[in-house]
Amino acid sequence: MNKRTAVPILLLCFTGVLAFGQWTDSSGPVPVPVVAQEQEQSAGLDFRGGHRCSKRTLRGSYGFTGSGFVVSPPFPPELAGPFAAAGVFSFDGNGTESAVDTVSFNGRIRRRVITGTYMVEEDCRGSIEDVDDLGNVRTIDFVIVENGKEVRIINTLPGTAITAVLRKQ
Repeated sequence: MNKRTAVPILLLCFTGVLAFGQWTDSSGPVPVPVVAQEQEQSAGLDFRGGHRCSKRTLRGSYGFTGSGFVVSPPFPPELAGPFAAAGVFSFDGNGTESAVDTVSFNGRIRRRVITGTYMVEEDCRGSIEDVDDLGNVRTIDFVIVENGKEVRIINTLPGTAITAVLRKQ
């Protein structure tokens, strides 16, 4: 193997470790805790500094954009496909949230009003359960970064692959 081949292969292997947090050899997965620790620190989750989160970490309005895909089933065939959204989440610091957004399900545009609740763990992870003005329930997992300046979310409903980034306004 020459030098030009070795570097891309090494880079590909290292990228796999970063993406999956483990290395696999002939005996099975080998944990790589240093990478996981570096990922937590880069996401603003360095607990050695004593930073903890609570519901009060999320207070005020956060503008957001999100995108992804939905599949059929469980969604109706006409909604299956690309998804995009933009809007504003508002958190009260006590576990209640609301949102207004404009979404595109496979090119079908809809404006929504959403209300719900959220919880936050000390490690800055949390979840949201809310319902829109048509009665559609949504579940979301999230991580708070940069001491509450940003929230990264993923929709956890089956048949969705939707992520978004919220920025404090």
